[in-house]
Amino acid sequence: MRSLNRYVTAVSALGVALFASVLATGDLGLVEPNSRIVFLAIALVIGECIPMRIVHHGSEGEITTSATFAIALLLIAGVEVTMIATTVGAILADLRQRKSVSRALFNVAQYAISIAAAALALGALSNLDHPAAQRFGADDL
Repeated sequence: MRSLNRYVTAVSALGVALFASVLATGDLGLVEPNSRIVFLAIALVIGECIPMRIVHHGSEGEITTSATFAIALLLIAGVEVTMIATTVGAILADLRQRKSVSRALFNVAQYAISIAAAALALGALSNLDHPAAQRFGADDL
């Protein structure tokens, strides 16, 4: 059990530090809120707060649709907005399910790490600048 606690602590610390760093160094001023960004952020939060229960080969679990909206939000609004929206969604979902503070912190942290990794991959595999500084439309797909 001790190694699990160390893992949870390390992920939580790394994710929170990453989230703070992105917010401190990011440029939210580039983002002009519009109906697409607001829609995707709300859909992300709702998708996180209303998980779908599944049964597969006799075991039960939950999945959410929030990651789909997070990737779309990352493409049009950037890593800062996406991290904020996923943090709001994770905290609301964890409060709703009465999860412990340490578990909620871990969830926020692992989302921050995942979004940062997705942003790094997007940056490495594309020539996109900050998504909010561009006009990315359906015809670009």
